[in-house]
Amino acid sequence: MRDFWKPMPVSGKLIRELLLLFLLFGVQQSFAQRITRQYNNVSFSAALKDLNARQHKYTINFVYDELEDFRVTKSIRNQSVPDAIMQLIGFYPIRMTQMEDNIMVECMQKTTLRYKGRIVDESGNAAEYANITLLSPIDSTIVGHGVSNENGSFVIPCNSRKVLARITYVGYKTISRIYSNPEMGIIKLQPETMIIKGVVVKGERPQYKMSPGGVEVAVEHTLLSKMANTFDVLNLLPRVSVAGQKISVFGKGTPIVYINNKRVNDNNEIVNITPDNIKSISVITSPGAEYDAEVESVIRIRTKERRANGFSLRADAFGKYNKWMSDYELVSARYQTRKFEIANSLWMRGYHIGEDNHLNTDINLPDKHYHNDQHFNSDANIRFLSEKLSADYSLNDSNSIGGSYRYYGMLNGRTKGSSQQNVFLNGVAQGSIEQNEVGKPHLGSHEAEIYYVGKIGQVGIDFNATYYTVNNRRSDESIESSKELGNQEVHSSNRQNSDMWAGKLVVNIPLWKGICL
Repeated sequence: MRDFWKPMPVSGKLIRELLLLFLLFGVQQSFAQRITRQYNNVSFSAALKDLNARQHKYTINFVYDELEDFRVTKSIRNQSVPDAIMQLIGFYPIRMTQMEDNIMVECMQKTTLRYKGRIVDESGNAAEYANITLLSPIDSTIVGHGVSNENGSFVIPCNSRKVLARITYVGYKTISRIYSNPEMGIIKLQPETMIIKGVVVKGERPQYKMSPGGVEVAVEHTLLSKMANTFDVLNLLPRVSVAGQKISVFGKGTPIVYINNKRVNDNNEIVNITPDNIKSISVITSPGAEYDAEVESVIRIRTKERRANGFSLRADAFGKYNKWMSDYELVSARYQTRKFEIANSLWMRGYHIGEDNHLNTDINLPDKHYHNDQHFNSDANIRFLSEKLSADYSLNDSNSIGGSYRYYGMLNGRTKGSSQQNVFLNGVAQGSIEQNEVGKPHLGSHEAEIYYVGKIGQVGIDFNATYYTVNNRRSDESIESSKELGNQEVHSSNRQNSDMWAGKLVVNIPLWKGICL
């Protein structure tokens, strides 16, 4: 008979079985905290209350009335509690803060008024990811912005008592309406027929997919691929607005733009990307650790795989007249194969702007009347030149390497200004001053860049390095003439030379279900 109180020898097999048992128990405990739920047009507060009741790992803190107006329609599938909350937040102005097992959820915009409504298509179906921009009726400045959810609903905190609402949605006419009541009700969209050279353009609406930190929009085979240019495509994406070539993300400022993992330093590069060559675009409003801390928004444009071989040439020209002529010309040449591409683009831009002002000032005293008659005008005539040479090579589907060189400078520049002042006392001339100024600015810069994006095994590598040098000079001459005060001249000049070296390396190492950067 065995004495059971004595220590029993433990075999290696038993140790492995115990470790496996503990591992399985830990995995079960981990998955016990994952959520699968369907929410159909419920308040954000009710959804958070439900999440808090269905698990015991996290404590969710929030002010019930603060989030009650926000409605959510979302399908949660096997998500952790923090990920489920982020999925519910979507594009709402709501912030989640996590401190270990404590989660705080709050509305970022504390306002008295909230503009609410629901957007539907011509059949009454919910219009998801429609852009709603609230503008001031006085000067058209943006005072609020929102994006509709899966149910077509939106909530926009805004204290303006009267707004001009602009609603845009792919494939539908833009709606502009004045609202003085925050309850905007149901807004019905009307289809817009796109006609190119007499042919009706048909296509599917783009597919939206929530991705880490933002949303990914499919462009290929959708109506977005039929747009005139890529800037028009960007202007229809959630929270994105475009004015000319200036891109901004509401509440996040100017984004960093990437084309196939290569950072865009000049928005003229976007001109060369046609919508029918884009596969998808990601709008990231919560950038992760792979971006610098000051980066608040990122747009990533992913193009389709190169299929055509050969040479292509493109030329664009633009002109504008407003008392003076401004112009823009672009010529780009490109040679590509499925793995290699080399491109050269040359553009020039010239503008002539100015002012012509006449100002009268009167000062009345008991026995004196001063009158100052001032006339001043200014104009600037400047022309810029830029050339960029770039090349890249795809080693395989996962690895690519490339580089570019860009020159940006001023071909010629001139600024002029003149003014004349005449002072009168009780109608009698007291004196006059005449000023003339001439400025000659000069700018020249060079930028070289290399990059590598790829994978070595399961390790992802993103490397880029840049050298930038700029030479900035300016000379000014000012001549002042006055019979009463005499004549004087002022000459000034300045010069600035700057050089910069910069590099960045991001390494992604997969760790079980996460990523180490």
